[in-house]
Formats: sequence, structure tokens, C-alpha cells
Amino acid sequence: MKMFVFDGSVDEITMTYQKLKELDAPLPNSVLIAPKPSKQESTEGNFMDLAQAGAVLTRRPLSAEQLTVLKLLRKQHPRLVSAIELREAVTYTKAQFAGMMGAFGRRVAHTAGVKGKELFRWGVDKETDEYTYGLPDSVIEAMNTAGF
Repeated sequence: MKMFVFDGSVDEITMTYQKLKELDAPLPNSVLIAPKPSKQESTEGNFMDLAQAGAVLTRRPLSAEQLTVLKLLRKQHPRLVSAIELREAVTYTKAQFAGMMGAFGRRVAHTAGVKGKELFRWGVDKETDEYTYGLPDSVIEAMNTAGF
């Protein structure tokens, strides 16, 4: 299976798709365009408790990049850290970072007893229109307990 990742506005992606067609290049079967982040903030969300956070973090090994992100967020607590700063810390592209955050989501979704609970605090930087992230106290405590 081939996957194409296009990064840009809807207009930019449409132009790229049209250029690929003109060049008779292989085209994806479908194109997914992620919506712009909403302007809300989740600092008072439905966060997991200490036991739930511990289960999520220790269910399977975290990658070095996931640990780097978690440790940076713990160090910057309670400040929300921009996705740009987090991407730079792990030297990831936007698409790679999105994949890593998706991996966190899958980790939560596949951990028993945490359905509907949030691992991260989040918001949106109004200047850059980028997501910002932080950790609730329970996740920091679970990290400390697990020795991260």
C-alpha cells in the first residue's frame, strides 16, 4: 500500500493533485485533508487519574521520541508547549509528529479502563494556528512513579 502525505491548505493540496494528474504520476485513491484546529482549549478536560495514566504509559514501551515529548512537557509544566517546539525537539516533520500523536491516541484507545479520558492538556496558539500541549498533574505523577 502506498500512502501520500500532503501538507498545506486545501488550495495547495488541490493544486498539487492537479499537477500530479498533468504529469501522469501515480495518484492516491483518496486524499484526507485535516481540518484546522478549533480555537478552544482543553485545560480542564476529562483527564485520566494516576492509575489510568500509569496503565497507558507502561502498557507497552514508549519510543525515544515519545519519551522526549513527555519529558519536555513535564519540564515546561504548567505551560502549554507548541507543536512546533515539540517537533523540533524530536526532529520530526509535521506528518511524523502527527503520526506520533496518533500513536499516543492508539495507546489510550487500546488501554482498558480509559475510554473517554484525555492524556494531554491542549490548546491552540492563535498566532501560529498550531496546537499546543501540556500534561495534567496525574500524568506527571504517573511518569515519576514509572521512573521516566
